Amino acid sequence: MASKQLCTFRLAGHLYGIGLEILQEVMRHIPMTPVPASQPWVAGLLSLRGQIMSAFDLRTRLQLPARDTGAQPMNVVVLHDKELICLLVDSIADIIFVDEDDFSPAPPTLDASLQTFIMGAYKLEEELVVELDINKVLQVSM
Repeated sequence: MASKQLCTFRLAGHLYGIGLEILQEVMRHIPMTPVPASQPWVAGLLSLRGQIMSAFDLRTRLQLPARDTGAQPMNVVVLHDKELICLLVDSIADIIFVDEDDFSPAPPTLDASLQTFIMGAYKLEEELVVELDINKVLQVSM
């Protein structure tokens, strides 16, 4: 049985995951500077130990309801195309092992604009974890 590791996090009460191989670190909210005329899901730029990176709000990108006013997102920093990118999520969950036998591809009934971002889901004991296609999520020209 083939298995892999996912870094999991919550968005609007649901569990999502990304491959552990791209994860750099997770941390509490860092203030950021808005970027005028950017895509709505680009929350801004932030500096982490002197390195400037873009922050993508996954709630906006996945067309989920806005975060409650005053709720600070957590940061998931990933390495994408040799560049660090910060993903804003509601909360960090766990690093988990998932079994390929428990994987189901995204259903064709899913909204086409979201289907692009979702590889599929893994059945866990209590819930599903939706695996995001981080390459598609971070594609700016959509």
